[in-house]
Amino acid sequence: MKLVFLCVVAWLQLQRSVQDINECKVLPNACHKDAYCYNYDGYYNCICVSGYSGNGTVCSAPEKCQAPLDLIFLLDASGSVGKGNYVKEKEFIKIVASRYDLEITNQAAVIVFSDQASNEIPLGSKKTALSFAVAVDNIPYAARSTRIDLALRMAYDEYFSTGSSNGTQKLVILLTDGIQTKRSRMTPPYIPIEGTVQLLRSKAARIFAVAIGSGVKLSEMRTVTEKDDDIFLVKEFNDLVTQADSISKTSCVDALETQGITVCSADPEMTNCNFPAHCVNTSRKHVSCVCITGFVGVSPHCEDIDECADGSHDCHVTSYCVNTAGSYNCSCNQSGYSYNGSMCVGMLP
Repeated sequence: MKLVFLCVVAWLQLQRSVQDINECKVLPNACHKDAYCYNYDGYYNCICVSGYSGNGTVCSAPEKCQAPLDLIFLLDASGSVGKGNYVKEKEFIKIVASRYDLEITNQAAVIVFSDQASNEIPLGSKKTALSFAVAVDNIPYAARSTRIDLALRMAYDEYFSTGSSNGTQKLVILLTDGIQTKRSRMTPPYIPIEGTVQLLRSKAARIFAVAIGSGVKLSEMRTVTEKDDDIFLVKEFNDLVTQADSISKTSCVDALETQGITVCSADPEMTNCNFPAHCVNTSRKHVSCVCITGFVGVSPHCEDIDECADGSHDCHVTSYCVNTAGSYNCSCNQSGYSYNGSMCVGMLP
């Protein structure tokens, strides 16, 4: 009995002495540069940022807009939105931003509004898809009133007033589910939206309004935008994510046409190039068909890269590589295990 007791004590001491290794911190390339890394006891998981596809170890970027354009999102954090829907608004922002190259060509900012306005993500402060996504995730929810006026005014003061503009075309994207709050005693006092919009237009700003649900006053949205085509009606918050890609493509085509840049087609994702090539604007007046990521060669002769054969895959030693068109998958060596994006883990019974 004493021996059993000593064994149990020794086992408990061993358990206390064993500490989980945080692979997200100690492994420099645990996940793809465009993926979140989540550490758990005994393992970690990689998830591509919104708008990207892949298993987290490999993340493929969506077609990037080739127009020099700065995005300024105005995020509604009023009480009518709700915590769950606030997350959906953030998801929308991340997906739209994913179609722009934040590292080289484009910049993005997020101004949050409720009873106050706050420039939560200054323009150009986040240079990668992951850093921007993490910053968006961390924006707090105020759950108070709807001060659209303050958000628009902050956008103008920060990015359009004398000395604050970098000269790049700018698109303001307003997300809201409600009506501008107007009370006799507000701090700060109400700033007429019409006046701020005129100031923005005088600086060649384009404004899109994403109106969510039935609580939005269309006349108010028409005041904000220059034309009805710039108002995007979204029936409910659950539809935001499905609308994000369409709105991002619209914003890209609009920017390309405004700047006189040759557009590959009306939809940057759909081109006249034969798969697996896509259309790229090589200059303002010329386009070219280029093999997409995962293929090599010169269009129309694009050949699949066999990552499994050339060793460029990143499958864990507990798995084997399966080549696919333009990419690859990792499958576990043992049955009863599944690949979580970084390694094989046992499936629960």
